[in-house]
Amino acid sequence: MVGLIAERPWWGGGIAKIRTCIQVKRQQSVGAPVVQNIRGSLSAHEAGVLITSGQFTQAAVSEANDPQKVPITLVNGSQLIELLLQHKLGVQPVTLTHYTLKLDEISRERLEAIVEERSASEA
Repeated sequence: MVGLIAERPWWGGGIAKIRTCIQVKRQQSVGAPVVQNIRGSLSAHEAGVLITSGQFTQAAVSEANDPQKVPITLVNGSQLIELLLQHKLGVQPVTLTHYTLKLDEISRERLEAIVEERSASEA
């Protein structure tokens, strides 16, 4: 578990600064107890964000979005990757060469000729 507290303008247009508790989990599945723990650690007027490299259980999503409680923002692994790509953080573009097979240019005679050429060059 990695955790930190950050004070940053909230996504509401940067109008007000809201102290935000961010907790990061490297787990395949994060359940409701983790959401409850982060909510319990918040003081008045703090927001909570929970990030995981995996997924959240349905119970965790329900707990985070409970209208009777302070909402907790959830960011799953797929959303995290999208954010990293969008902001070009920790990523590097790679150029790949793709090949397609041109079957109309392949004949039995052509393949036999290639095999004969290679056999002759190896001898």
